[in-house]
Amino acid sequence: MAVLSPFGFLLIFLAIQLAPPSANQITIQMDQYNVMILAKETGGEWKRIDRDVVVPVSFKVEQTKVIAKGQDGKTESTDLAEHFNITGKEKWKDAKEIRAKNPDGELVKLIHQDNKLIVELTRGDQKLESEITWILKKEKE
Repeated sequence: MAVLSPFGFLLIFLAIQLAPPSANQITIQMDQYNVMILAKETGGEWKRIDRDVVVPVSFKVEQTKVIAKGQDGKTESTDLAEHFNITGKEKWKDAKEIRAKNPDGELVKLIHQDNKLIVELTRGDQKLESEITWILKKEKE
């Protein structure tokens, strides 16, 4: 499985936690070049898709953990509480920021918009911006 940084796992975590119940697809624009698309599966899992090709990895969120499951059935878990000041009791729809536990105390700001979340990571003088959007199932007419 591909290795993601704690910030990459945080983006997946937030995208899944904040996905409206009717969402069937998540797009995470990590930067101007990197996009991750997740499609909703049964059992609370989200399968990764790259340009209409299913990538053999799926993600699931449990409390403060992101669990990645590979095609071979092996799972890897990243507990974000080890990297960020989160407890699993947060109300993510109201959250405005998350502070990293590293010595630099990186700050992650959450900017909630209609059907979109802007996530800004401030690392020293550098600011990285990511965008999460959800595609909702169409209502039957």
